[in-house]
Amino acid sequence: MKSYRKRRYIGIRVSEREYQMIREAAEQESECHSKNGSINISRFIRNRVLDSERIKNQKKRQMDDLVYQIRKIGVNINQITKKVNADKVYFYDIKVVQEEQRKIESQVNKLIHVYISGIE
Repeated sequence: MKSYRKRRYIGIRVSEREYQMIREAAEQESECHSKNGSINISRFIRNRVLDSERIKNQKKRQMDDLVYQIRKIGVNINQITKKVNADKVYFYDIKVVQEEQRKIESQVNKLIHVYISGIE
């Protein structure tokens, strides 16, 4: 995250339990550790709040790209199916279908992963 001069102050009150939870989460992110080893909770909260929108947009682009790739694979399979129905099937066509099926499986797994991680 770019460092800009920070002129505004936002204060919040949290319980001791909430503070400990925030501190423990901040300790796990190396980006929130200063050179002397202390934990920068402000940086942690800024990262969580401000980066969440960027991450959502990035996941949406990934989902859109994966859907596009799956559509392209589907078009290829439809073309091969048309050949099969016209009794013009060759060994090469079967290999292409198998490869496309592997691609679909891979893309669907990526899509599921992106979708699940977007929910969390």
